[in-house]
Amino acid sequence: MLNRRDFLKGSLLAATAATVLPRFAFGQSGGKDTLKVGICGLGGRGVGAALDALMADDDVKITALADLFQVRIDRSCAKFEGDYFGERKARFDVPKNRRYVGTDCLDQMLAHADIDVVLLCTPPVFRAEDMKKCLEAGKHVFAEKPLCVDPTAARFIEEEVIPLAEKKGLSMMGGNQARHDTMVIEALDRLHDGQIGEIVNVKSIYYWHHYIEGPQLAPELTPEQMEFQIRRWIGFIWASGDQLVEQHIHALDLALWAMGDISPLSAMGFGGRDPSLIFGQQGNRFSHAVVDYDFGKNRSLMSLAVGENGGSGIIKWGADIYGTKGTLILRPGAEQEIVGEQPWKSDVVDESTQIKEQRALYRAIREGRRIDAIPALLHSNRVAILGREACYSGKRISYNWLLKSKQNLFPEGKIDLSATREIAPVPTPSTYRLV
Repeated sequence: MLNRRDFLKGSLLAATAATVLPRFAFGQSGGKDTLKVGICGLGGRGVGAALDALMADDDVKITALADLFQVRIDRSCAKFEGDYFGERKARFDVPKNRRYVGTDCLDQMLAHADIDVVLLCTPPVFRAEDMKKCLEAGKHVFAEKPLCVDPTAARFIEEEVIPLAEKKGLSMMGGNQARHDTMVIEALDRLHDGQIGEIVNVKSIYYWHHYIEGPQLAPELTPEQMEFQIRRWIGFIWASGDQLVEQHIHALDLALWAMGDISPLSAMGFGGRDPSLIFGQQGNRFSHAVVDYDFGKNRSLMSLAVGENGGSGIIKWGADIYGTKGTLILRPGAEQEIVGEQPWKSDVVDESTQIKEQRALYRAIREGRRIDAIPALLHSNRVAILGREACYSGKRISYNWLLKSKQNLFPEGKIDLSATREIAPVPTPSTYRLV
């Protein structure tokens, strides 16, 4: 059984207790106390991350914004300059000359804006390359989940992004916020101290009450257009990685953390798409999936994800850890519970973990400590991709296959919003081919 010391090695507690370095952090900002933050990607998560940043640290200022689309810059700034930030509004300082638009918006921001940290909230398919650009420019990085959508990008992060951050002494934080839930941390302390005995099996769940498809668009835009697919990226496999990778990664990351961030031997699964969903107009991704991950020694992780219209209206995510002496029920943001020989219930965390994850990043920068939460999130990302490919193909796939897979979903050539992109059919085992 994993003990508490081993558990802490893989947690963000360990990441925040990294080696103390010289105050390189403020080498990026001239030694000033204020951390300047730029945000790339102003959809719902980017707008939310802006408020999280200001709530996380009283000496953080938002000083630059970047997005593919002018309308999102304008809409976000109208909100930010209104009542959205409340008393924190004075720390939003983004004049028009620091609002960058277009397919090179991140390049413009990195070249011209005086910033210390970049929050990356763009579609996941672009994340890996964008992380490297930020590091090359000497910026600390907060990267939303998932980090990537395919095995090729995962290797790129492992082989180029993570070593670059280490070489340059820059910190990186990921959007797997459950690892900052203090009640979950206490629950896992109890787990690894043996309160439920040996782990037998694990279940991760992500139940969503509707199919997430993105914003409504002008009727002149058609699903085959690149602009349409990027604006409604969450519905398209190439841009989001599908539900298992884009949303269910939260629950999967929680389950894997509880298991000590170990890798499965293989995965097999099945899934599908509600036939009432309009192909193209509502993307091409699955709306439900089940994956059975095999960890050997008769241990498995059952992963269940659903997000469909007309269901029971349940919104629930988390992980259930079944042991020889009891069951640990993990529900981030809610009450954690152990049922069995030594029952226990937690309090409810009193602050958003999305605020806490950014606070951990800013605190590490200020204290001259390098923090890197990306390796653990990358591992969960890979396991999620493995499950997706198992569902698409109907085959049992080994984790070793995933590490060598040449699948690459990134569009060829330069991103052209006016171009068209053929929409891949909804995957089925009879036609899907592994790469």
